[in-house]
Amino acid sequence: TISSRTPTIIRSMTGSLQPGGSKPLLSSRGSKPTQYDMNAPEKRRTRALLNTVYFIYFFCGMAMCFEGAFNPEFKDYFRLTYQQQQYTTFAKNIPFALAVVIGFLIPRMGYKNCLTIAMALFAGGTLLLIPGLQSGNYALVLAGFFVIGLGFNFELVAGNPLLSGLGPPEGSSSRLNLGNALGAIAQIIAPFMLALIIPAG
Repeated sequence: TISSRTPTIIRSMTGSLQPGGSKPLLSSRGSKPTQYDMNAPEKRRTRALLNTVYFIYFFCGMAMCFEGAFNPEFKDYFRLTYQQQQYTTFAKNIPFALAVVIGFLIPRMGYKNCLTIAMALFAGGTLLLIPGLQSGNYALVLAGFFVIGLGFNFELVAGNPLLSGLGPPEGSSSRLNLGNALGAIAQIIAPFMLALIIPAG
């Protein structure tokens, strides 16, 4: 079990405990419960979940840069004006207006479920791009970017409090900084990755 003083996020994330009603865990160093104390299997699960969240931050940071690289290709392929070319960025950023709604949904759905939804939305939005490009339907491409942006918002709204709760409270700022730093590093790496994936010319 997890200490009753462990952040609510941890208890709701594990699935075995729900907020409130858990018993204090005795510290291995004595009979006095510590602020953050778990047995070895729970520590391993928490560490695995933490590393997964770090990976999601890195993945999302890289994925959000691809749209800018494809904009010139979209402009030529769909014969767009400069204004129409910017619709992809607009479609991707519209879901930020839904961040408050997502915030209300998270306590009911759970943080882990929201991150799963985020990855499913990323995959679904990417798959929408395929028929949109094959059929020459720019509206379908915009719908794909909207779904991708929605997944990015689920990741942000659920990921930040989750990182804060996956460990001792005194280290929450360090975990948040590392997660966001990984996302920033991914955005730096993304152009080089695209140069390797997309053939020149």
